[in-house]
Amino acid sequence: MKSHAGPTTIMVVDDEPFVIRSLERVFGVKRYHVLTAESGSDALRILKTTDKPVRLIIADQRMPGMTGDVFLERSMAYFPFAVRFLLTGHADMAVLTKAVNSGGIHRYVSKPWNSDDLLRAVEKSLARQDALLKGEAALYSRGEDMRKFKEFNQGTEAYVFRGEDPFRLNLDD
Repeated sequence: MKSHAGPTTIMVVDDEPFVIRSLERVFGVKRYHVLTAESGSDALRILKTTDKPVRLIIADQRMPGMTGDVFLERSMAYFPFAVRFLLTGHADMAVLTKAVNSGGIHRYVSKPWNSDDLLRAVEKSLARQDALLKGEAALYSRGEDMRKFKEFNQGTEAYVFRGEDPFRLNLDD
């Protein structure tokens, strides 16, 4: 994952411009960089071309052309580790189940939402993502250390099994 200075980038996808403006205001309070789109296809084009790491995506479920769960599933091709929220005013358990299983959503948010609760959910999800990524980086680092140690160990085992001193220079060669 590339490290970019600046605010965290999130994406909001909804076919209703007033919802987008409302969410921009909510997230602007915490100084998030907000990418917006009014359809799933527009959002996919933005995800494909942006140079910013999109860490969180919020998509409305009911949009013309492409539903939110389908968009969230397709967005995984561009930002597989982004946190995904599904926003909807119509709770349909079959759709929610599909979205969790195939779209990788982390949270369902009902309309109308409470802005403070939504901000807390976003912050908590991003903090959890940070912790997971730091843990993954630490595991990778430990794995590299173990690989180097094994390489070193194999080299010294060869000397020991042949009865050679790995620290002695052989000037006869």
